[in-house]
Amino acid sequence: MMQRSCQSVTPPWNRSIIDMERLANFVQAYLEHLKADYANWQNNYKGTSDTISLEVNAKMITEFNATLRVEQGQKYLKVIHDNSVHCFIDTDGFIWKPASWRGPTKNFSRGNVNSPESYKNHRWAGL
Repeated sequence: MMQRSCQSVTPPWNRSIIDMERLANFVQAYLEHLKADYANWQNNYKGTSDTISLEVNAKMITEFNATLRVEQGQKYLKVIHDNSVHCFIDTDGFIWKPASWRGPTKNFSRGNVNSPESYKNHRWAGL
């Protein structure tokens, strides 16, 4: 896995529009990965063979997808589920584990949205 120090992040959001559109596409693919992981987890839960359970699962998946969002901060994109930070993403696409609501851990990145192989083990519930 790629590791990168948080101190080496370039000044935020000073990239070209093309770079930002490319990053947005990669971030969207990462969100789709999280949504698919949640749906897989929900559908593989034991005891979901009856109609009521399937309806509840479908409702929960829809609610999860609706509450997963991205907010742009000064230095990072913040991926939020409901009222919790899932991760931070810097301008180079590196994924950082949250230390708090306001910022990421500063030890090493947990993957890169530009490289789906680097986040294939990320789960909907955390990094």
